[in-house]
Amino acid sequence: MTAADKLHNCLDILADVERDGPGTLERFNGKTAGTLWYYAAMSDLLCHKLPTSALTARLDQAARALHGMVGVAFPAPKPER
Repeated sequence: MTAADKLHNCLDILADVERDGPGTLERFNGKTAGTLWYYAAMSDLLCHKLPTSALTARLDQAARALHGMVGVAFPAPKPER
């Protein structure tokens, strides 16, 4: 269930960024850096925990696409606090 939720959220964010631009990520608590890091980290974690899941593979693709749309190498580093 977690993979489905993260995938759905990442796809929604991708659609928002495509429609409204990369600044859209600034509305999240983690801002752009934190949001990119979060989806890369979730992708990595779930791909390791559920390596044969189609959902985790799609989450990985979506997280990579999100990074690409913003012009940040995958995976984004963990932001400093």
